[in-house]
Amino acid sequence: MIKPINRENWGKITPKLEQSDLTKIQIDSYKQFLEEGISESLTELNPIKDFTGKVFEFEFLSSRVGLPKITPKVAIEKGVTFEAPLWATVKLTNLHSKATQQQEIFLGDIPMMTNTGTFIINGVERVVVNQVVRSPGVYFTREVDPHSGRALHQAEIRPMRGSWLEVIVSRNDHLSVRIDRHRKVSATTLVRALGFSENAQIQELFSDVDTNKDHQYVATTLLKDTTTNTEEALLEFYQKIRPGEPAVLDNAKALLHQMFFDSRRYNLGLVGRYKLNRKLGTNTPIDKQHVTLSIDDVIGSIKYLISLQNGKGKVDDIDHLANRRIRCVGELVNQTAFKVGLLRLERSIKEKMSLAKPDELPTPAAFVNPRPIISSITEFFRRNRLSSILDQVNPLSEIDNLRRISVMGPGGITRERASFSMRDIHSSQYSRTCPVRSPEGPNIGLVTYLALYTRVNPYGFLEAPYLKVTKEVKGNETVMRISDEVVYLAADDEEDAYITHAGVDREGDIITQKWVPVRYQGKFIEADSTLVQYIDVVPRQVIGTSAALIPFIQQDEGTRALMGTHHLTQALPLVKPSSPVVGTGMEDTVAESMGWVVRARHSGEVVASDAAHIDIKLSAEEAKTAASEISPFDYGFVEVNKGIETYNLRKYYGTSQDTCYNQTPMVNVGDKIKKGDLIISMVRLQKTVNWLLVKTLPLLTLLLKAWVMKTPLSSPIVVSKKICSPVSPSTSTSVTSWILSLVQKNSPVISPTSPKPISGTLVPMESSPLVLPSAPTTS
Repeated sequence: MIKPINRENWGKITPKLEQSDLTKIQIDSYKQFLEEGISESLTELNPIKDFTGKVFEFEFLSSRVGLPKITPKVAIEKGVTFEAPLWATVKLTNLHSKATQQQEIFLGDIPMMTNTGTFIINGVERVVVNQVVRSPGVYFTREVDPHSGRALHQAEIRPMRGSWLEVIVSRNDHLSVRIDRHRKVSATTLVRALGFSENAQIQELFSDVDTNKDHQYVATTLLKDTTTNTEEALLEFYQKIRPGEPAVLDNAKALLHQMFFDSRRYNLGLVGRYKLNRKLGTNTPIDKQHVTLSIDDVIGSIKYLISLQNGKGKVDDIDHLANRRIRCVGELVNQTAFKVGLLRLERSIKEKMSLAKPDELPTPAAFVNPRPIISSITEFFRRNRLSSILDQVNPLSEIDNLRRISVMGPGGITRERASFSMRDIHSSQYSRTCPVRSPEGPNIGLVTYLALYTRVNPYGFLEAPYLKVTKEVKGNETVMRISDEVVYLAADDEEDAYITHAGVDREGDIITQKWVPVRYQGKFIEADSTLVQYIDVVPRQVIGTSAALIPFIQQDEGTRALMGTHHLTQALPLVKPSSPVVGTGMEDTVAESMGWVVRARHSGEVVASDAAHIDIKLSAEEAKTAASEISPFDYGFVEVNKGIETYNLRKYYGTSQDTCYNQTPMVNVGDKIKKGDLIISMVRLQKTVNWLLVKTLPLLTLLLKAWVMKTPLSSPIVVSKKICSPVSPSTSTSVTSWILSLVQKNSPVISPTSPKPISGTLVPMESSPLVLPSAPTTS
């Protein structure tokens, strides 16, 4: 076994939170889709009846995803999709004869995710970018009336699926309601239609908030309301929504029910119910049975709006991350592709039911054609803006692509409509998105990257980790002690908490600094240390993956740090990489997260080791649990059979960006290894996980920029030993020779014929600006 390199940690703060897998968000999301999302989407269609509703009834009972037929390696080689079959158990009932038939049917092939969070579609490795969208819920905004100069508020209830409901206050204190941008109707008309027919009842509902004698909102609205009872309110509501159609009471009741109380047409989602409860202070259960709008929600929204007009309450900031959530890959595939295919399948089933003979009971498979689901999913991965080819210049560019979040795409916004406030940095992004890394150009601020330690909660909101700070009294002194308890807070949870950064003065776990910088209610202020409730876990938690690879980034200017992150993701892997003298400790995490560096999952003895695979014999106890710990996403990478754990290596893997990756075993037959030992790496020169860096890396970085102020010097050793040669199969060797010859030509001191060549270390010296001639053409 190759001996590892001993690295010395000069950090002042030891992290009390281990760095999790950087692809965990992608993998967990798609795993939830396969295990729960598919079944939930299928059962939402139950029961499916023919157009008459009197002959056949079709139900989905359960579903399962089988094993892939091929491995990811074979899928890439043959140019096919890495996928697994989807099966569903269904039941068909003849409503006339009451006869039933149950059968397991094939619903199509579902693309499977690899253990690094990517997909292989037609032999090409692709990734689905996470999307940032406005969360469903209720939002209150403020506008200043240009005529009177008075602040007027507006409430807006946005569901995940269904009609938008807006409640507007006019300058005349009239409350009106608008649905899906249709004509306005008095708010009291909607309240009457919900069952409160008498004026006294309506005034009693809002008596606790409508207390301003100068502005009587409910009384003013009732004066302009022409309806007097529930029936008239329903008809008035119907005429406003469906003008030109005959107003029939039954149709009006059905329309109101369908728009807000039918779960198939209106759905707040669990996150929408959570946001409504939090904003309005209601206690409605957060479950699948309460995802529609309730009467209390409508009344509560109008009450809060009146309170805002009277100076109580708080308006919402649409750019705050408490009001924006992440749609991860599982949710995107489910809502954008799978459910669309199911709706097409539902219509196809109904059409076939109508053509079947009423006195017969066909097999359920006769009604099901999987083509709508297959075509919908295929279209999503091929054409959706959020599905892109994986950026594989180096492992860092891969992990950055997976941790990218965008406000664009279906259901999002376009770069032409994006406002400046949406692109700007926000205080709620602290420890949630990287403040350094963002594309330069029209997408600036619209595409961002997740911070190192952030995670996505079940509702899709980003959470940041903090350590709890406790107050202790010792004699006449108050001591603020940093505990080991890690607490994850969402953006709205930390608004009313005093949080300081990890760099404050401390002795052990005691804060010694009297006045400390804190964040409170979205503002950065200085406060007494006795007010502090939480502290950052580690200083680097505020930045993203690529920024965390830059040593001493706190000393850089913002623009230079931004360019540094771009340069790191564009650097080519080297033929002969070596460990950097100074690192940040994140190099191993990046390579491990993308699967190019592998550590042993269990302890054991190496019984076979070659260029293709490594076999490790496990102990009897670990062999019992090892097979159950294998995830479906590990298919083709890790296998457990008869107590032998096999790791498959990827050899000379050509990427989409024409770079080449190659895994090498780091252990020999007979080695005793422990759980967590390095067994596979991208280089065998030394036991290190670095795949990109080299001590002379500034050489190429400066050479490829024409505006350098200093010319680096190199010796013939750099040329002869190909220290800076990148791994790029499509690049002509003449380019590498041209660059290295250019180094010697512009060197004012060293030349190939120097009698005493210096070592391979770069020696920057003052010289004239380097002028790069045109590069040789490559095929």
